[in-house]
Amino acid sequence: MSVLLTTIGLGKSYGGVQAVRGVDLSVTTGSIHSVIGPNGAGKTSLFNLISGAIRPTAGRIIFDNRDITALPAHRRAAIGLGRTFQNLALFRSETVLENLLAGCHAGMKTDPLSVLFALPRAGRAEAKARDEAEALIAWLDLARVRDSAVGSLAYGIQKRVELGRALAMRPRLLLLDEMVSGMNTEETAAIARLVLRINQSLGITVLMIEHDMGIVMDISDRITVLNFGEPIAEGGPGEIAANPRVIAAYLGAAA
Repeated sequence: MSVLLTTIGLGKSYGGVQAVRGVDLSVTTGSIHSVIGPNGAGKTSLFNLISGAIRPTAGRIIFDNRDITALPAHRRAAIGLGRTFQNLALFRSETVLENLLAGCHAGMKTDPLSVLFALPRAGRAEAKARDEAEALIAWLDLARVRDSAVGSLAYGIQKRVELGRALAMRPRLLLLDEMVSGMNTEETAAIARLVLRINQSLGITVLMIEHDMGIVMDISDRITVLNFGEPIAEGGPGEIAANPRVIAAYLGAAA
């Protein structure tokens, strides 16, 4: 199978502190690949590097055979990198529909003059964006809260809206940062099923950070383990569960 994302010796340091060090990561097209590790292991920093939120101090990032190391975040989004955040980044006073439209608009390719002068192609693009947003609302089972302000909704629903906004940008690789954090058992199971649907039905490759080991072991094809900013293991769920270095890292013992 082909590789969609590769990092080569990726690193990020802040003064004398190395948040990420020497990460070689390969994400296979069509897979669900999880990144796990104890708190402070560098997982979110790794996502920030891949998405372009921060610049690396070492290494390279290759997406679909293209070096994107120097590409800004908005350009990465335009070529197919979508992301959710551990802390919700929604427009809380706007409705569910308006939040999803924001994602659709980010992927629109109309030029500013077409919008300014209300040219037909701008109208067609707007109509297409609205159709896509409505389709996502139905697909994510959000119809009953379509016109509700996002800030008034339960946390689990807000997480689903953020996922929808990321999907609205038509990603080829979806970065999911702690999607089930703070959720109850029922909400967690629903999100796990949704991630599988996104991967299997929509054909979107998923790279996710997750603390819930039940989800990680149930739905991951491949798992990378970070500790103190560097990779200590990679493999399938069975290999990772039995790896002494992984067990030691989670128990706080010397590996």
